[in-house]
Amino acid sequence: MAIEWVARAHELASTQDGVLTLQQAKRLGATTHEINVLVQRHRWARPIPRVYEPSPTAALTRRGRIRAAVLSCGDSAVAALHSAAELHGLAVPADPLVHVAVAPTASRVRARQPWLRIHQYELRSDERACIDGVPTTSIDRTLIDLICCLPRFDAVALLDSALQPGPAEHAALLHRLSPALRRRRGALAARRCLTECDGRAESPLETRVRLRCVDGGTPPEALQYPVTNAQGDVLGYADLAWPSRRLAVEADGRGPHANPEALFVDRRRQNDFHRAGWRVFRFTWDDCAHPAYIPNMLHALLRNPRHAA
Repeated sequence: MAIEWVARAHELASTQDGVLTLQQAKRLGATTHEINVLVQRHRWARPIPRVYEPSPTAALTRRGRIRAAVLSCGDSAVAALHSAAELHGLAVPADPLVHVAVAPTASRVRARQPWLRIHQYELRSDERACIDGVPTTSIDRTLIDLICCLPRFDAVALLDSALQPGPAEHAALLHRLSPALRRRRGALAARRCLTECDGRAESPLETRVRLRCVDGGTPPEALQYPVTNAQGDVLGYADLAWPSRRLAVEADGRGPHANPEALFVDRRRQNDFHRAGWRVFRFTWDDCAHPAYIPNMLHALLRNPRHAA
């Protein structure tokens, strides 16, 4: 077996999340027989038809699995739905499936893997994109497809992540996406989500806390509000704030606030807020599971004039 093409195959796969196609291997000089021998000897792996892993001992990454699925499904294939959102770096609920869209006119593609879902629909040229060599639906088409089917909190969190780092793009996003929702199933709920999104939310948990406050009749007066001391020094930024009541709410996610160093920083900042005359409430994912919990905690304090600034 020619060593030269094997080395080149490894090199190419290293630039493609650890995978390459049968056609790519053949262009490097391989034959079908040689590739089959490598697979039979467990030196190569075939995670999906027509796509190979030259280094099967290394775990295939999530992006590698998405790329492999798209490559396997033909020239018209693109990553779609949750998989496209992952590639775009959007906040989307975890989904173990890989979603691939192919053109309705494409020859029938069978999903031979339990982790693969194939969808068929037309895409305009402006609804296609490419991220690190992986064809995918554009960010706008990805948002449209998902907000029409996701639950409200997940849909708004997705839109919030698309609007970061701030709300300046909100009007532009509404202008682009609203017309595209016409005649789409779920359009009514999706339009509501468009009116509720806010790019100042820095995590899906912040989005959920905000929506619980809105639904409970305690909407925040400000997001990412700079809390200052008597000298005007910024002590930190409150995730949600009611400056008229000197009330700050922090969304404590499992990741950013879990390590000891982050906990010490949070405690120190909370003490600084208290010293400046602010009250601080902290809410978690579990708190958001109960619709009335967060509003009930805030109602009494917000209605008490003694706590006004």
